[in-house]
This record gives sequence, structure tokens and C-alpha cells, in this order.
Amino acid sequence: MIHPYVYAGLMGNRRLKTLDSNMVYDREVKETSFIFNIEPKRLLSRKRKRYYVMGRQIISYILRTHYDFTLVKIGKLMERDHSTIINGLNNHEMDYEHDETYRLLCNKAIYELT
Repeated sequence: MIHPYVYAGLMGNRRLKTLDSNMVYDREVKETSFIFNIEPKRLLSRKRKRYYVMGRQIISYILRTHYDFTLVKIGKLMERDHSTIINGLNNHEMDYEHDETYRLLCNKAIYELT
């Protein structure tokens, strides 16, 4: 049997990981909204304007590839379903491959955010 104080010490780090992931997410949103010249609340809104969607896709891509966030965690942070995040990441790959403007914005975001 584990002593209650030992158990509390083992479980103590979970709160820090949650804070860190929220802080990382907030920083990514602020920086991406600055790069795209969009207010953060508009970037995270349900609007489907291309410019907003591009920003959300880049945030999802960076959180997934550079910070190893799970799809579910990204979805919860962005208030979307994980399948929406999957679709956004797939669209990101296509846009990055075929759209020069998107590629330049994405590279700038990755350079400044990581």
C-alpha cells in the first residue's frame, strides 16, 4: 500500500502539465494571431473564412508536431472535435504542398513560434 503523502507527491505533476499545455496553447494563439493580424477571439471563432482557417490549421500543426499534443487535447483546447483537427491537419498538408502563400505564412509561424 502506498502512503498518502507519497501518492500525493506522485500525482502532483499532473497539474503542472495541464498549466504548461495551456500556457503553450495561449502563446501559440497569440503569436499566430499577431502573424495573421487577427484578433485571437476571431482566430478561434467558428467562422470559416479562409484566413481564420489557415491560422487554426497552423496552430494545430505546430501543437501536434512540435509539442506532441494529442488530437483530443488539441480539440479540447480549440473547442473542436478531434476529427475536425484530423481534417485540418490533412488540409494543412495539402495547402503546404500546393499553396506558396500558405507555405510562406506557415514557415514564418513555425520559425517564430518554436
